[in-house]
Amino acid sequence: MGFLGWTVTNRPEIFGWYHIVCVVVLILLSVAIVMFLRKTTEKQNRIILAVAGGTMLVFETLKLLVMSEGRGWQFEWAHFPFVPCSIFMFLIFASAFMKGNLRQWVYVYLAFYGLFAGLSAFIVPTSVYNTGYWLVLFQTMLHHGLQVLVGVYLISSKRVSLSYKDWKNQLGAVGVFGFFIAVAIVLALVGGQYRADMGFNPMFISPFKENNLPLVELIANQVPYAVWVVLYIILFSVFAYVIFWLANGINKLVLLICTKVCKGRYCLCCCKKETKEEIEVQETKEVVEKNERKSKKERA
Repeated sequence: MGFLGWTVTNRPEIFGWYHIVCVVVLILLSVAIVMFLRKTTEKQNRIILAVAGGTMLVFETLKLLVMSEGRGWQFEWAHFPFVPCSIFMFLIFASAFMKGNLRQWVYVYLAFYGLFAGLSAFIVPTSVYNTGYWLVLFQTMLHHGLQVLVGVYLISSKRVSLSYKDWKNQLGAVGVFGFFIAVAIVLALVGGQYRADMGFNPMFISPFKENNLPLVELIANQVPYAVWVVLYIILFSVFAYVIFWLANGINKLVLLICTKVCKGRYCLCCCKKETKEEIEVQETKEVVEKNERKSKKERA
């Protein structure tokens, strides 16, 4: 793999210079998204999601190739891309082509579950700074950083609602998570103990492996498997709802500052609250203009 397979002499440390630089870049990009990507059209929205998801897929593929080459081209089952953060990668890309209720459920899942998982791995990367390959070290921060940025984008562009009344879509997001947990259990059972011994642990919920994730192991290895599956879904959903609650609070605080303090004169971030109706009007206008251009071409 040439330079892609190069290794670093010293692995990054948590809160070392590499980690801090990545965190600073993430904060700056998040602020930029809130300021400049709050009012995207449907076409722009799909492009953003497709590019973000596509970038994650490309680097995930490169990572798997580099890791496999390092093991004599033997696939490392511990890196099989069916863990929570890998699912976000597939869904971000797929959501660019979705429609209807499913798309909204996925948006909520990406915005809150994805933001929580991305922040967890990005801020405390204990399980991702475990290799010397520079590409993998870069890919893991890029991957989890994009999870966070997509979540920030979906929230700030109002693709997801911060209303407590939007419980149907929030419940739909729980269903999305539950679906992938069910698929993961089936994959784990099909793989059996043999694959588990090789590191195969889809969604970190294989019945054949002890869970060694920080904090999670304190519960997962102490209760019956069926109980742990239910607790896993509940706990993950609770933390996702904490992100929802925080986003709601931050949104209200920013609106208060903008309307009471600067009154829209000194900041770029929000003052005018774009409604769902305004977004629909803009999208309808784009469709009409597109149809008019098509009609002109046909008449010509």
